[in-house]
Amino acid sequence: MYGWLPFVVSIFLVLTWTLLSLCWADGLSTALDDNLLIDLAQLTQHQRLDPLEGDLLTPFLIKRVPGTMNNTRVQEYILGKMKALGWHIDLDAFSDDTPLGRIDFRNIIATKNPQAPRRLVLSAHFDSKYYPPEKGVFIGATDSAVPCALLLELAETLDKFLDEQADSPITLQLIFFDGEESFMNESREDFIWGSKHLAKVWEEVPGQSTISSNITRSVAPIRQIELMVLLDLLGAGSPSFPDYFPNTSKMFHQLAQLESRLKKLFLLSPGPSYFDTVNGYRGSVLDDHVPFIDRDVPVLHLIPSPFPKVWHTMDDNEEALVTDAILNFSVLMRAFVASYLKHHRA
Repeated sequence: MYGWLPFVVSIFLVLTWTLLSLCWADGLSTALDDNLLIDLAQLTQHQRLDPLEGDLLTPFLIKRVPGTMNNTRVQEYILGKMKALGWHIDLDAFSDDTPLGRIDFRNIIATKNPQAPRRLVLSAHFDSKYYPPEKGVFIGATDSAVPCALLLELAETLDKFLDEQADSPITLQLIFFDGEESFMNESREDFIWGSKHLAKVWEEVPGQSTISSNITRSVAPIRQIELMVLLDLLGAGSPSFPDYFPNTSKMFHQLAQLESRLKKLFLLSPGPSYFDTVNGYRGSVLDDHVPFIDRDVPVLHLIPSPFPKVWHTMDDNEEALVTDAILNFSVLMRAFVASYLKHHRA
C-alpha cells in the first residue's frame, strides 16, 4: 500500500526544489551580466591574500587578544586601510569587566556612504582567543584573520564600483568586531563582548549614541541594517555553509545560485558547492550575529558546519589555510555585494 510513497515524496521534493530555484534565480543571482561578473572576478588580488606573504592577510596572523598591544596594532592597521580609501569611520570604544579583569574593547565601523539610509553590512571579528602562555600561541588564521582580510580586499577592489552607486539609498558598511572570543567560560556571558555592546548602543534613540560620529541620524542605526552578513572560520579548505535562518533563506539560495553561475563561467576553482541547499536549517551558532538577531536584524551567517578541524587549536595558523578557498571566497563575496547593491537599490 505504501510502496509508492517514498517515490512520490521524492518526486514532490525535486519539483518543489526546481520551482523554488527558478523563483530564487530571478533576483540577486541574476542582477549582473556575465561580462560584469568576469570583470569583478579579475579584481581579486591574489598575491595580497597569500597566507605566507600577502600584505592584506599577514598583518592579522598574530596573537591579538583584546586589551593587548597586538590587538591595538591590528585595529590601527584596519583603520589605516579604511581611512586611505576615504570611508567614514565610527569607533565604538568601551571597557568591560571580564574574567581577566577590566579590558578595553573597540569595534570599528567603516561606511562607504554614511548619508545613505539603508545598509548592507559585512562583518567579522578581529580579535583572537586568549590562552594561557603555557598552552602556546593561538593565531586564529581562520578565526578570523582570513574573514578580516577578505573584508579589506573587498573594500579596496569594489571602491570604484561603489563610487558609481553614490546616489543609491543603500550602501556598504563593514563592521570589525572586537572581543568575540571568550576568555575563560565559553558562555554568552563571557563571549561576543563587542557585538553585544554595539547592538545595544545602536538600538538607542538617535543622537544618544556613545559612538564617535558626526553623522546626524533620523533612525536608530540598528534599524538601518537591511541585511547583516557575518563571516567566520574561513580559509581552511572547502567549507559547507548551512541555511541557518528561515527569514534569510531566499538570500542564501540566491547566493548558492550566484556561486553556480561563477563556476559555469570558470571564475571559481573547481570543487563541491559551498552551500548546503538540501538539509534545511541547523539552528544558530553562538557568534557576533546573536545580539543583532535578538533585535530582529536579518542575518546571513557564513560559518561552516562542521567547523574546521583546527578550530580553537594551536594549529589554526597559516599552515591551515588553502589559497584557492580564500580566493574563491574573495570572488564570491565581491560578486554578492555588487549584485545585492544593484538589485536592492530601488
